[in-house]
Amino acid sequence: MPLPTLETPKYTLTLPSTKQKIEYRPFLVKEEKVLMIAQQSDDSNTMFRAMIDIVDACTFNKLLVDKLSNVDLEYIFLKLRAKSVGETVELNMICDECKHENPISINIDDIKVKYSRKKVEPTIQLTDDVGVVCTYPTVKSVMRVKKDDPTEIISCAIESIFDKENTYNLEEESPEEINKFIETLNFQQLKKIQDFVDTAPKIQHTVKFQCSKCNSENSKLVQGAENFFV
Repeated sequence: MPLPTLETPKYTLTLPSTKQKIEYRPFLVKEEKVLMIAQQSDDSNTMFRAMIDIVDACTFNKLLVDKLSNVDLEYIFLKLRAKSVGETVELNMICDECKHENPISINIDDIKVKYSRKKVEPTIQLTDDVGVVCTYPTVKSVMRVKKDDPTEIISCAIESIFDKENTYNLEEESPEEINKFIETLNFQQLKKIQDFVDTAPKIQHTVKFQCSKCNSENSKLVQGAENFFV
């Protein structure tokens, strides 16, 4: 005899980058297990992959998750966590003065998307003849980045390269050709692209607390949804 099916509530949110409204559900026991395994691995790539899989499942597989911007992925995950585990998260913050660990409670609803006040146009002219069109890195591009390789981070932000005659879509180019182009940039050209990357929206929250041991005042910037994995 089949067992009864439990109803799962549905919620809606608005993506910070595109303003698209999407439906989502809290994660279930099976997704909770994925989170626990990823957390125990203490590996950032494993945790990021788990975040992608859970967001995909909890948005009913209706999103092209790989094409989401990184901030949209993190924003969805935080909303999922708030509805699934609870709206508060406990973090241990180390005092700058005495290095004592302080348990701090953060309300997830207080965590906001921070937008840059600086405006950088996505179309960047590098020389009289050659330029690039930039976009904020997507989940797919971030997955392939080696964190110790700044050129790969820059390559994730370039959507296409153009000259007087042609436009070259980088999705159709090999990693070797892309890296070869990146390595020909000079410092000023690289900085123009980096300035655009730096304007990408970010999940950030400033935590201010008084150390319970030495009473010194602390201010810590917490950035990225992986800090709220617990």
